[in-house]
Amino acid sequence: MALLTTQDKFDKVADELGAQFYEREEVIRSMLAAMIAGEHVLLIGPPGTGKSMLTRSFADSFGLPAIFNLLLTRFTTPEEVFGAYDISALEQGRYERNTRGKLPTAEIGFLDEIFKANSAILNALLTMLNEREFDNGTARVKCPLEMVVGASNELPEDGEGLDALYDRFVVRHWVNPLKRGSLRSLLSKGGGGSTLTKVSPKSIQMARSGSEKVKLGQKVLTSLLDLKDELSGHGIEASDRRWMKIIKIMKANAWMDRRMDLSQKDLRVASYTLWNKPEEISTIEAVLINYAVPCESEALRSKDVVDSIIGDFDMTGATVAALTDDETMPYLMQLKDMRKNIDPVLAHLKKLDLENKDNATVKECLNYTDEKRDALSDLMKRVMQLT
Repeated sequence: MALLTTQDKFDKVADELGAQFYEREEVIRSMLAAMIAGEHVLLIGPPGTGKSMLTRSFADSFGLPAIFNLLLTRFTTPEEVFGAYDISALEQGRYERNTRGKLPTAEIGFLDEIFKANSAILNALLTMLNEREFDNGTARVKCPLEMVVGASNELPEDGEGLDALYDRFVVRHWVNPLKRGSLRSLLSKGGGGSTLTKVSPKSIQMARSGSEKVKLGQKVLTSLLDLKDELSGHGIEASDRRWMKIIKIMKANAWMDRRMDLSQKDLRVASYTLWNKPEEISTIEAVLINYAVPCESEALRSKDVVDSIIGDFDMTGATVAALTDDETMPYLMQLKDMRKNIDPVLAHLKKLDLENKDNATVKECLNYTDEKRDALSDLMKRVMQLT
């Protein structure tokens, strides 16, 4: 068996987590990019959308033994996060905390309901997130923290003094409930669990070193500045610090794609790094279309058409065996209609692929569409066997 490269390991973790957590592929990939870039992730969404389970499975993918997990409330004390004061140190007049098993000694942290953090916790937390340091007594100590995943059911309210904490999370995702087809698969097969592939601390450092070597060319830099100006015109602003961190995420994304130069494709990370309110996401998505390579924009739009054709239809075929005689023919006709509608989209993507042979995005959209058509054909064969 061939040895896995570092990039292969990240790919396998992404695939294994994606197979367990439906509709979370982009979230998972961005979490991996954040780990490589040494940045933090925020997952926002209603209760029960798998934020905690995904984070636990993600953390389990890395060979990092020190994991800290805590649900914050308004009444959470600093002792619960940073450790209680050391009695022996107090007897000697030193105000030092015993941080063993707490966030200052963790390598991955998961803070649920992150915006419930009170003022007694906030300042020390900000320092840890940004500088990876903790003030313990008179000494400022280094923390081994690789990343923190924060989760919340809601955004912080204006005037709560949480803007600085919010800004520390470069990668942000609004996590929606699953669509009908994915929910059916989840209910039928279950979800969650651990990955078989583990990424060691050494592999993380190799990935980090590799991503730092990815080059930012003038064309992408100009596009990035133009994007900043255009989003500013829509009232979407980001700090200079955030833009610097976004470039780190872009480089990590390129490294996972085995590229050593940033491309227009990497600007896609703006869709989950620049929004402050959920309603800004659609605006950013619309603006980003203008910055993609033309053939990529066309391919991505074609892929969206395929998704709209399929909609919430259950592509797993879990219900085929349970079809009644009266249901079989309408079900078969629905499959035929979807395949018929996908055919011209597939033909268009094949033409795009011939015209842009080295474009990975076009190839990816073509393969995606081909797979969906094949899946429909397989379902049709299964249904026809019932007639």
